[in-house]
Amino acid sequence: MIFLRYLKITDLAEITYTSPSTISRFCKKLGEKSYNDFRIHFASSVIGDYKSKTYII
Repeated sequence: MIFLRYLKITDLAEITYTSPSTISRFCKKLGEKSYNDFRIHFASSVIGDYKSKTYII
């Protein structure tokens, strides 16, 4: 899912069979100011979760 960081809103809309305005409204309902803010926060969250995992070998 890290690739979301690089997706344009039009690309995500096409992949999800929706419109850019639908994606924008969804991001705003989640409390983000824009799609760009959403994708940055989402990617940061995923990377943070990944880095915080402790693996015992």
